[in-house]
Amino acid sequence: MINKKILILKSEPLSEQQSIQLINKGYQPVHINLLKFQYHEFQLDNHYDYIFLNSPNGAVSLINNLKNTQFDYLYVVGEQSKKKLQEYQQKITVFKNQSELIDAALALQKSNILYIIGNLSEIDERLKQQHNLTIKLGYETIPNDEINITDISDVNTIVYYSKSNYDFFQNHIHLLKNAVQSIFWGPKASLSSNDEIKIILQNPTFEDLLNVL
Repeated sequence: MINKKILILKSEPLSEQQSIQLINKGYQPVHINLLKFQYHEFQLDNHYDYIFLNSPNGAVSLINNLKNTQFDYLYVVGEQSKKKLQEYQQKITVFKNQSELIDAALALQKSNILYIIGNLSEIDERLKQQHNLTIKLGYETIPNDEINITDISDVNTIVYYSKSNYDFFQNHIHLLKNAVQSIFWGPKASLSSNDEIKIILQNPTFEDLLNVL
């Protein structure tokens, strides 16, 4: 029986399976995308041992700029990133979160690596020390001013998938009728938060989210 409403603030919609899992927990999921992305063009070398992507937006940026560049392996965060790269499925390793990707990267021998990031991304300094690391700004995150937010007054729980989602939602916080539980997708997502009722998922997976509901 559905008796609670959960607001999911992230750029990519939930998968059908994830929506069903929330419904089975008694939650009606509502997805809102508060963000838009501006993609950049950039030049690449002829070959990389590895390409790292933290998000589906990084995957879009890679597709836009890849052209004749060759690579051996793709390390990506999340199944949504993988889905955007169907042509390269045999080269992809999927990680649940950025922390897992970084751990795997640090276990590699010195390699020639391309890392495509967004304007709000952070790079682990250890990668720069251990590898020949090329960093490209693939996209910028900006507010989605075209969004029309309605029917969230009775939300019980909000899941913030990034600090940007939290910051941009503050312009709409007045639409909430009651105090809500805030759940943050990793410590970085919570950096701006002063919420009294909150849970921070440390190395988040969707299973972690289900476990705290």
